[in-house]
Amino acid sequence: MNKMWINLSERERALVLTIIGLVVLLVITLIGIQAVAKIADLDDRIADLETELYNLAVQDARGASIQQAYLEVATEHSSEWSEQEIHRRLDLEIIRLALKKPYPPGIPAPPGSTERRNRMVTIPTLREGTLNVEGDGYREYTLNIKVEPAMPRDLFSFIERVQSSRQSLRINSLELTRSFSAPTISAKLEVTRTVVDNVSDDVEYAPVTFAENLIENPSFEEEGEGSAVPYWLLPGCTVERSSEFATDGTFSVKAHSEQGEGQLYQRVTLDAGATYRIEADIAATSTAKLSVLDAERGPVYEGAKQLPGDGKMYHYVLQFVAPGVPGQSTEVFAPHLTIANDGQGIFLDNVALTKVKG
Repeated sequence: MNKMWINLSERERALVLTIIGLVVLLVITLIGIQAVAKIADLDDRIADLETELYNLAVQDARGASIQQAYLEVATEHSSEWSEQEIHRRLDLEIIRLALKKPYPPGIPAPPGSTERRNRMVTIPTLREGTLNVEGDGYREYTLNIKVEPAMPRDLFSFIERVQSSRQSLRINSLELTRSFSAPTISAKLEVTRTVVDNVSDDVEYAPVTFAENLIENPSFEEEGEGSAVPYWLLPGCTVERSSEFATDGTFSVKAHSEQGEGQLYQRVTLDAGATYRIEADIAATSTAKLSVLDAERGPVYEGAKQLPGDGKMYHYVLQFVAPGVPGQSTEVFAPHLTIANDGQGIFLDNVALTKVKG
C-alpha cells in the first residue's frame, strides 16, 4: 500500500485525498440527515405521548368522578329503611336544597346553616308522604311540597336543584301562583323519591368523601347586585351571563378583554403544601391561557394551558400543589384566566376547585 502511494504523483495523491474527503463528508452528511430525521420522529412521538397522557389523565379524572357519583348514589339507598327514615332523609335534603349556599350532601347540617336568613326559598314543615311499592326492587315515596312566595330566579334555582339531587328525585307536577301586583311566585310541587331495594349487604362500598368545591358561584347561576358574576374578579374584562355553551345549569359566563389583556379569577385561601385540582369547561375564540397564580409571588403551576381559540368547548383539568410552608395558609388566584383583546373572548362554566391530598 505504501509502495502504491509512493508511486503516485503529487497530482494523483491530491486527487485521492480529495475523493476520500468527499466520501467521508458524504458519510457524515448521510448520518446527520438520518440523525435529524430520527430526532424529528422522536419529537413527534413525544408530542403524541404527551397528548395521549393528557387524554388519559382527563379520562381518569372523569372515570373517578363517575365512580364517585355512583358510590354517592349507592349510599342513598337501603333495603332496611322504614317509611319514616325515607321521609326524614328527604326532609333534610329539601331543606338543604332550599339554602342560599347548600352544604355538601351526606354530612350533618352545620350549626346555624338552616336558619331562615340563610334560606333561598322558604318551605313550611313537610307533611308525611305516601310510600308505594311499585315493583320488584324499588319503592317510591311521594311528597307534596309548598314553597312560600319567592323571587322567580330563586324559585327556579330550587326546582333545578331538586331535579338534579342525588337522591333520585322526580317532580311529577308543578303549580305556580303569582298575585297580580306582587313580583314573587309561590309554588306547589309533587316530588317522588325512588329508593332501590334488595341492596346486597355483602357489597362493601368504598367510603365516600365529599370534596368541597372552593369556588363561589361556580356555574354562574347567581347574579349579584352590581355584578353579573359575583365572587369573581375581572380586571380589564367585561362579562355577561349567557345560555350559550352552558354545561352545568342554565348559564355560562362570556368574557372578553376591554383592552390589552383581561383577567378573570377568584382569590381563594388554601392549605400550603396540599394538592388541589381545578376543573373547568372553556370555549375560547381569543388567545387565552388557564393557570394558577400565587397571589403574592406569581405562577405556581408550570402546566398552564394555552387555550386553542377554535371556539370549541373543552374540559380542562389542572392539578397543583399550593405554595408556601406546609401547615400554613396561602392565597392563590384560581382558576386564573388571561384573555387577549384579539377576538370574541371566552365562555366559562362548571368550575371546580377541590382538595385532592394533604
